[in-house]
Amino acid sequence: MKELAELCHTVANFMPCPQGFNSAKGLLSDVRDYFPLMIDKIQECVDEGLNLKYSNTSEEVDNETIKKWHSFFIENQEKYCLSMYYQVNENRINGITFFKGQSLSYPCPLEKEEVEECLKNMLDKINERADLILKKYNEEHKSNS
Repeated sequence: MKELAELCHTVANFMPCPQGFNSAKGLLSDVRDYFPLMIDKIQECVDEGLNLKYSNTSEEVDNETIKKWHSFFIENQEKYCLSMYYQVNENRINGITFFKGQSLSYPCPLEKEEVEECLKNMLDKINERADLILKKYNEEHKSNS
C-alpha cells in the first residue's frame, strides 16, 4: 500500500484523457475508478448504442461522446504508453484487469488474494508504463540531437 501511495502521484500514473472521462470513471458503481473497467464500459456502450448513466443520479454521457472517447483510446494507446491497461483489436478496446475475475459485475477485490493480486498488478503496470515513457522520451530526444 505504501508503494502504491508513493506512485499514485507520478507521471506514470497520470494520463491525458478526454473531457468528462475521469469524472465519469470515478462515479460509476460498476467501474469504481478502475481504468481497465472504464475501457470495458466504453466498449459496452459503443456496442449497445447506449448512453453512459451515472450511478445514483439522472446525469449521463451521450453515446456520441462515448464514441469519441472510444476513438481517443484507440488512436492514442501507443502515444500515451497505455498498452498494459487495454488491448485494441479490430476497432475494439478491452481492459486488462488487475485481478482474476475482475469485471463490471465484480469490480473490487474482496478476498485477500484478490487484493494482493490487484495491488501487485497496479504497481507492475505503473512501473511498466514509467519504463515505456522514459524509453520513448529518450528515443525522441536522441533523434532530435
